[in-house]
Amino acid sequence: MSNQNLWRYMDIEKFERILKDRAIYFCSARKFQDKFEAEYAWGPTGHKKYLENIKELCAKNGGGMDEKQFMSFHLKDIKDLATKSYVSCWNKNTNESEAMWKLYCTAYGKRGIVIKTDVQRLKSCLANSDKNILFKAVQYVPNFHVKKYNPEIEEMLCHKRRAFDFENEYRAFFVDKNIYSTPKNGINIPVDPEKLISEIRVSPFADQSLKDEVLSLINKYKLSIPLKKTEIETFPILAIHEEIIEHKVLSNGNTITSSRLSLKENIEA
Repeated sequence: MSNQNLWRYMDIEKFERILKDRAIYFCSARKFQDKFEAEYAWGPTGHKKYLENIKELCAKNGGGMDEKQFMSFHLKDIKDLATKSYVSCWNKNTNESEAMWKLYCTAYGKRGIVIKTDVQRLKSCLANSDKNILFKAVQYVPNFHVKKYNPEIEEMLCHKRRAFDFENEYRAFFVDKNIYSTPKNGINIPVDPEKLISEIRVSPFADQSLKDEVLSLINKYKLSIPLKKTEIETFPILAIHEEIIEHKVLSNGNTITSSRLSLKENIEA
């Protein structure tokens, strides 16, 4: 994979948390809103193929076990693996996305900022973690099922339904293999914000007060990260205003309307 741009859209409060904790948050795979996240199958074909595949796996690896019991153990393995898996999600894109601003920042993007990095920076910043962190772009497919006897988290976390393909997602993820640890909502992984973040941008839907807050945080944490203008920032639009001056009725019954045109600036919402 080439060194592609990665974006992380968030509210300013989450941004400050990254600076304060010097860490990025890896969310539990079981805490995403998508109910099919890290599941055994989706789509009519995927579900059917999973059931067919379970029969083959049971015959080969079940040791005479009842098929339903074998499937129960297999599904428990999948659930346990997902419960102890943690993910950091990024938008893989050359440019900003207006949809991502509005979807992942509150108040329709008005409290939002985006941090920009790239694949190499992300990998480098997480290279010294004590977790075995994996990296992969998500594939968007209409049907999916877990195929192997020993489920693999990479397969489960890097396939999503096509309804999410606008996210163009790139993921960093790991499995907590400490058998004594209790599953958490998420885990902070230490990073150096200045090495991770190449630039910061404020939402095009934010007002000046949010920009001032971001500048204040940059100064507070003594960051040398550049604050750049959003590429989809709103700008003045020239609009025509027509003022009717006179209606004149001619002898043949036709009407002539006289008007005066003027220009004014509107700000596109």
